[in-house]
Amino acid sequence: MSEQHLGPDERPTAAVSSGPSPYAQAPDAQPQLAPPRVAPGHAAVPPKHPSAGTSLALGFVAVLGGVVLLLPLLVAPWAWLTGARVVREIDASGGRLGGRSEAVAGQVLGIIGTVLLVPAVLLAAFYLYFFLALVGFVVALLTGSG
Repeated sequence: MSEQHLGPDERPTAAVSSGPSPYAQAPDAQPQLAPPRVAPGHAAVPPKHPSAGTSLALGFVAVLGGVVLLLPLLVAPWAWLTGARVVREIDASGGRLGGRSEAVAGQVLGIIGTVLLVPAVLLAAFYLYFFLALVGFVVALLTGSG
């Protein structure tokens, strides 16, 4: 056998067969999807519910963002409700939808965020009340009424 030396811009050429291509399809044939490979004794993993990740993301934003800033806690009830709805839909799907653990995690984080939201709203109302009282006191001092 002789070796063929190719330049940097050259590619080796393959032998051309005159028979039909083993990969050719009829022009009107639909592409066939191969079934998912599953190990014997295991079930195929169902696709995730489209809102399972949304519930989890809202829960994370509510709890982790609420620790730093109080405003993200406002999305906690939506995480709770979205998670509960997604869990119901996954349970009703009969195993056709997955992502239940993500939805439950989002629901739990939504519950935690909602529980943290109650004292946060009370604290904000407390600060607002005393801020307005302080402004009223300063205005009364400056205007001489009081």
